[in-house]
Amino acid sequence: MNINGSEERFEPRANYIAGGLLRWVQDGTFIEIDSKVFTKEEMIYLAKSMFN
Repeated sequence: MNINGSEERFEPRANYIAGGLLRWVQDGTFIEIDSKVFTKEEMIYLAKSMFN
């Protein structure tokens, strides 16, 4: 999966149904979204919408 052309990495939270850590590099900047509430799909949607 990629976010606006950048490879993303997702690590799920161990003790939560939703949430995790979403990381990618956008134009040379390391970006990370950490959530205990949002699902992986919701975080990817948010990340893609940040750079449109």
